[in-house]
Amino acid sequence: MSVLVRPYQPQDRIGFGHVRSMVYRNGAPVSPDENLIPIDCMGFVAEIDGRIVGAFTGIDMWSTHHHRLVRTMGIASVGVLQEARSQGVGKALMAESMRSLKESNFVLASLYPFRGSFYRKFGYEYCGLRRRITCPAADFPSVEPALPIRALKPHELDLVRPCYEAFAERYNGMNLRNEQQWVRQMGGETPFALFTFGDPIEGYVAVRLQSTFWEDQPIREFVWTSSRAYATGLSFLKTLLVNKTSATWDEPGDGLFAVRHFERGITVGIENPIMYRVIDVPSSLRGLRCEQGEGEFVLEVADTQLPENAGPWRVRFNPDGTTVEPAETSQTGIRLGIGAYTQAWMGEPGWEGVRFTDDLEVLAPAHLEAARKLMPFRRGLCLDYF
Repeated sequence: MSVLVRPYQPQDRIGFGHVRSMVYRNGAPVSPDENLIPIDCMGFVAEIDGRIVGAFTGIDMWSTHHHRLVRTMGIASVGVLQEARSQGVGKALMAESMRSLKESNFVLASLYPFRGSFYRKFGYEYCGLRRRITCPAADFPSVEPALPIRALKPHELDLVRPCYEAFAERYNGMNLRNEQQWVRQMGGETPFALFTFGDPIEGYVAVRLQSTFWEDQPIREFVWTSSRAYATGLSFLKTLLVNKTSATWDEPGDGLFAVRHFERGITVGIENPIMYRVIDVPSSLRGLRCEQGEGEFVLEVADTQLPENAGPWRVRFNPDGTTVEPAETSQTGIRLGIGAYTQAWMGEPGWEGVRFTDDLEVLAPAHLEAARKLMPFRRGLCLDYF
């Protein structure tokens, strides 16, 4: 019995929808007029004997990476019918779809795993672990607002985009959302409430306001581009807790709350982190620039699913750009697996994070130093959920 994985076609709607129904909707049927594959998405299906038994949706995104953008496939709604599980369908979906992604010029893939150990088999690794903060109302800091606060109307969503994009520029892995993605991430047909700080806008909070008393108030998105926007945001969050037990929101690893406002009773943890996987190693390196000078290294990457990523690759860089060319195996200075390469390339945990793992072999220390120079540590973050 073999599993065939291929891109979605219009005639696959019934089978694709059935997978979505059985895995994500408790068996409730998909509406005939529901758009299963939005305009910025593509689908993949897995067949056994001509019957669709698995599927996922891929979101076409552009992720920030060292002051540039790389094309990224956000993999969502991975599902296998209950009666077809333990037959290698999920493995086939993950492994065989990568070829199509590479041929479609995707450099990177990302997903939220149900289990990290499963996706790690296919080269995915955690990068840029954002912090989930839950602060009880009684422990919430008192901070004076420094900027005017304004409630936006749903049709004014575009006003926060410059603020979001300035915030995103600080991190690797942030999706520079298109119009459809903005609408989806901000609640779709039932939009989140948006409150902005400053004019021009220096920060904002997106929130689904809870009407029930004495429960946690989740915050969908908290973005800031200045210290005064952050202070104003905290002061605003405190006003939401008049009749709530706590507030919960996400911050990047360099967020201020854990280091400036932490108290016993507040929890700061990691919940539902995102995984990444470099799809095209040479393309992931081309376009990088190093303002600190020039350098050269030879890299070899073990990749079971896409063996052409192995190289070895001679990487030469300077402030004007980076060139990547095939090299001889005898010239290799760094050897590592695709998961470790993804973590190093993403900037967090970076080269230091993988330096003492079994996945990295340093044959020439000068090559590692050059790679760190081209791809230094940089915080990672993704605020999109999919």
